[in-house]
Amino acid sequence: MVRCFPAGLDLARLPTPLNEGEFRTLEASHLLPDQWDVFVQPQLGLMEPDFLLVNDDAGVVIVEVKDWSPDRYRRRNGSIQVSSSGGWTTISHPSTQVKRYLHGVFEECFAMPDSADTEKAGVRGALLLPRFSDAAARDLVGPIRNTIVGGAETLHGLAAVVEDLFPTPTHRPESIEKLRRQLI
Repeated sequence: MVRCFPAGLDLARLPTPLNEGEFRTLEASHLLPDQWDVFVQPQLGLMEPDFLLVNDDAGVVIVEVKDWSPDRYRRRNGSIQVSSSGGWTTISHPSTQVKRYLHGVFEECFAMPDSADTEKAGVRGALLLPRFSDAAARDLVGPIRNTIVGGAETLHGLAAVVEDLFPTPTHRPESIEKLRRQLI
């Protein structure tokens, strides 16, 4: 059975209540194989991703969820815009947030002076837009290095998607141990 942290998770006591998309992501994460642990709104220094999926053998997946309505968002000239007050406003691209999390976790827990580039494979991202189709999510956001971008289909198949991110382990066990010490 997948373990969820904080232990005895009481959704009503989270610092930021889960929105519908985050709740659906939490439900989907319970279908992961038993080796995975799910951290909800973990604090990692100044970072607080929506979810952190940790498998001692495979690696880490940092999950960011955007519970956006497809009819209110569009991509223009590489930027994302949201419909507001009869017009369109450019917002911060979610790739910035995901990249910051990926870089932070890698640098804090996985990077070592003799790390090979393959060491980065132990840290992956997932940007989920549950109200979008996979194609619409990818069209809106575009590709993000080391990150799966997906919508409803990816969410429904989250367990398989996460398992496919790590065909073979490429990190040092002490990297995961260091991360876990910061989380628990």
